[in-house]
Amino acid sequence: MTYWYWRSNIPNAGDAYNKYLVEHIYDCNTKYVDTGSPDACFCGSILLNKHIRNTKYVVGCGLQRINMNDKVPNSVYLAIRGKITKNILK
Repeated sequence: MTYWYWRSNIPNAGDAYNKYLVEHIYDCNTKYVDTGSPDACFCGSILLNKHIRNTKYVVGCGLQRINMNDKVPNSVYLAIRGKITKNILK
């Protein structure tokens, strides 16, 4: 399964959990992709990131701000984070 998460010079535990969650909970091999259409995104406030616009599944991702003009991925949402994300996805 391919996945994408926010990577930077500043470590972020929530984003770094992606590989562990996929491999241990879903029992499958993973491959990080920088571009393209990842199969899934699992953690982080990344729903507005251009890298995941075509992701197939969203599990536990969220948004940090409210802007009704923002475009979120047209994905299958299995879980989301928080009220802000819930309100935008309504």
